[in-house]
Amino acid sequence: MPQPSDPSALSDLTQRVAASLRARSGVLASLAILAGLGVCSRGAWSLFGSQVAADARYAVTRESVTTSPLPPWVRRDVTGEVFASASLDGVLSILASPAALEERVAAAYAAHPWVRRVGAVAKSPPNRIGIELEYRVPLAAVEAGDALLAIDSDGVLLPGEDLPAEAVRYLPRVELPDPVTPAPRAGALWAEPRLAGAVAIIAGMGPSWNELHLYRVRAGRNDSAQTGQRFWSYELVSTGNTVVVWGAAPGFGPPGEKPLDEKLGSLRQAVAKLGPLNSVATSPAMIDVRDRGVAYPRVVMKQGPRVAKRERDGNEEGSEVK
Repeated sequence: MPQPSDPSALSDLTQRVAASLRARSGVLASLAILAGLGVCSRGAWSLFGSQVAADARYAVTRESVTTSPLPPWVRRDVTGEVFASASLDGVLSILASPAALEERVAAAYAAHPWVRRVGAVAKSPPNRIGIELEYRVPLAAVEAGDALLAIDSDGVLLPGEDLPAEAVRYLPRVELPDPVTPAPRAGALWAEPRLAGAVAIIAGMGPSWNELHLYRVRAGRNDSAQTGQRFWSYELVSTGNTVVVWGAAPGFGPPGEKPLDEKLGSLRQAVAKLGPLNSVATSPAMIDVRDRGVAYPRVVMKQGPRVAKRERDGNEEGSEVK
């Protein structure tokens, strides 16, 4: 390595090397101090951490938790019910580990019948928690005898006491002849094999359901077998009592089954040609969307003179009673 020949240059080099060594020694000393503080902090937390975490200032209560705003159809204190059912009062600290705080809180909210999904759980001092929640939305009502049981797009049974009877009455209906499985508890999946297909049809149609004056999905009583698998067939019924032969549900059909969009397009073409499906007098009796929307007219029996006279007399009697 070449050496500097100028004595002044040699002196300058010596000073720079000494300064560099002093700077490095300062950094090493600082690192040593920080490492010592870290060890001391861990040791102190292991001795006194539980006492600090138990301080009331850091206690998470139902009043210190905020969630996504409740939709209008959820008319109950979700956070209060979560804290009560999961026994969270007085046991949570903002200083607890993620498993003891965030994961536990998320699991407690996920068990509530109105909560579909739990998102981010954010902490802020001294004891605040914000939770992102996705709530379940009523999609349809299953006809169970004289009762109407509301479900969401997952086929989960919703708390019936929260929903006004008038609101449930206007939901799309699902008719399940001879259900295989009884209704579950609120918040649980209704594991009826035909229900998932009915839900897929209603959810897939979206706003078109009301636009086309549809009223009910009717599940078939018997399944059919193709390629070693079994499939259910469905019919849609309009407010004018038109039966729409739909076939298999989207995602549950055999190979070659027409997709929902194609069936919906055939139904719209038939409606554009024949008129809306909300009249028991003028709407067709049947539309088969599996066969390019072929429609079958409603057959109206002509009244004979005796029948017409009997109806006329009956109307006159009714007028007299009034």
